[in-house]
Amino acid sequence: MPHENHGAVKLPESTFCREIRSKKFYFLKSVPVEEHELLDGSNHCWCYRTMQVVGPDGSMVLPKTCRPGRTCYRSVFEASPVPDRTGSALETGE
Repeated sequence: MPHENHGAVKLPESTFCREIRSKKFYFLKSVPVEEHELLDGSNHCWCYRTMQVVGPDGSMVLPKTCRPGRTCYRSVFEASPVPDRTGSALETGE
Protein backbone atom coordinates (compact mmCIF):
# COMPACT_ATOMS: atom_id res chain seq x y z
CA MET A 1 0.00 0.00 0.00
CA PRO A 2 1.53 3.35 -1.00
CA HIS A 3 2.28 5.89 1.70
CA GLU A 4 -0.23 8.75 1.66
CA ASN A 5 0.58 12.15 3.11
CA HIS A 6 -2.38 13.42 5.14
CA GLY A 7 -0.53 16.47 6.48
CA ALA A 8 -1.81 19.99 6.12
CA VAL A 9 -0.99 21.82 2.91
CA LYS A 10 1.24 24.85 3.44
CA LEU A 11 -0.38 27.83 1.78
CA PRO A 12 1.75 30.48 0.09
CA GLU A 13 2.33 33.66 2.06
CA SER A 14 1.29 37.02 0.68
CA THR A 15 3.57 40.03 1.02
CA PHE A 16 1.16 41.76 3.41
CA CYS A 17 -1.48 40.54 5.84
CA ARG A 18 -4.88 40.22 4.19
CA GLU A 19 -6.38 42.38 6.94
CA ILE A 20 -4.37 45.56 6.23
CA ARG A 21 -6.49 48.38 4.79
CA SER A 22 -5.93 51.88 3.46
CA LYS A 23 -7.84 54.27 1.22
CA LYS A 24 -5.80 53.06 -1.77
CA PHE A 25 -6.61 49.42 -0.95
CA TYR A 26 -10.17 49.86 -2.21
CA PHE A 27 -8.93 50.87 -5.67
CA LEU A 28 -6.53 47.95 -6.16
CA LYS A 29 -7.15 45.49 -8.98
CA SER A 30 -4.76 42.87 -7.61
CA VAL A 31 -3.09 41.80 -4.38
CA PRO A 32 -0.60 44.48 -3.25
CA VAL A 33 3.06 43.43 -3.29
CA GLU A 34 4.76 46.78 -2.60
CA GLU A 35 4.14 49.37 0.12
CA HIS A 36 3.40 52.20 -2.33
CA GLU A 37 0.41 50.20 -3.59
CA LEU A 38 -1.20 50.59 -0.15
CA LEU A 39 0.00 53.95 1.10
CA ASP A 40 -1.13 57.35 -0.09
CA GLY A 41 0.22 60.74 0.99
CA SER A 42 -1.25 60.36 4.49
CA ASN A 43 0.46 56.97 5.09
CA HIS A 44 -2.68 55.99 7.05
CA CYS A 45 -3.68 52.34 7.25
CA TRP A 46 -5.67 50.18 9.66
CA CYS A 47 -6.51 46.58 10.47
CA TYR A 48 -9.76 45.21 9.11
CA ARG A 49 -10.09 42.89 12.13
CA THR A 50 -9.77 45.61 14.76
CA MET A 51 -10.85 48.59 12.61
CA GLN A 52 -8.04 50.47 14.38
CA VAL A 53 -4.48 51.55 13.62
CA VAL A 54 -3.44 48.86 16.11
CA GLY A 55 -3.66 45.18 15.18
CA PRO A 56 -4.96 42.29 17.32
CA ASP A 57 -1.45 41.84 18.72
CA GLY A 58 -1.34 45.43 20.06
CA SER A 59 1.24 46.67 17.53
CA MET A 60 0.81 49.46 14.98
CA VAL A 61 -0.56 48.56 11.56
CA LEU A 62 2.03 49.37 8.90
CA PRO A 63 2.87 47.66 5.61
CA LYS A 64 6.45 47.12 6.81
CA THR A 65 5.23 45.21 9.91
CA CYS A 66 2.03 43.49 8.70
CA ARG A 67 3.93 40.65 7.07
CA PRO A 68 4.60 36.93 7.55
CA GLY A 69 5.99 36.29 11.01
CA ARG A 70 3.68 38.68 12.85
CA THR A 71 1.46 36.72 15.25
CA CYS A 72 -1.81 38.05 13.79
CA TYR A 73 -0.71 37.77 10.12
CA ARG A 74 -3.14 36.09 7.71
CA SER A 75 -2.23 35.31 4.12
CA VAL A 76 -4.61 36.41 1.35
CA PHE A 77 -4.53 32.74 0.28
CA GLU A 78 -6.12 31.48 3.52
CA ALA A 79 -9.78 30.56 3.58
CA SER A 80 -12.00 33.43 4.70
CA PRO A 81 -14.30 33.12 7.70
CA VAL A 82 -17.78 31.97 6.76
CA PRO A 83 -20.66 34.00 8.26
CA ASP A 84 -23.23 31.97 10.16
CA ARG A 85 -26.96 32.75 10.20
CA THR A 86 -26.54 35.28 13.01
CA GLY A 87 -24.07 37.31 10.97
CA SER A 88 -21.02 36.49 13.06
CA ALA A 89 -18.06 34.83 11.41
CA LEU A 90 -17.13 31.20 11.89
CA GLU A 91 -13.54 30.22 11.15
CA THR A 92 -13.23 27.62 8.41
CA GLY A 93 -11.21 24.46 8.61
CA GLU A 94 -11.23 24.09 12.39
